Amino acid sequence: MRCIATLTFVGLLAACGEAAYKPRALTEAEAAFQADLMTQLLDAEPGAVITVPAGTHHFDRSLSLTTDDVTLRGAGMGETIL
Repeated sequence: MRCIATLTFVGLLAACGEAAYKPRALTEAEAAFQADLMTQLLDAEPGAVITVPAGTHHFDRSLSLTTDDVTLRGAGMGETIL
């Protein structure tokens, strides 16, 4: 039984490989927004509030934040989508 569960898990994991997701190319405006947001995240100090406007924002890489006590504030649930 344990072998079946393991094989099922491995099969599901394999189905989630790189071929399952291919990011689309960003528009010039999306790339500029991504660069600006990444800069704000990298430069953030404790207590900072970073405001993200309404809209669906696409990225072609992950975002990173290494500072504690930073607020990322959008326009509301369903209004700002990352």
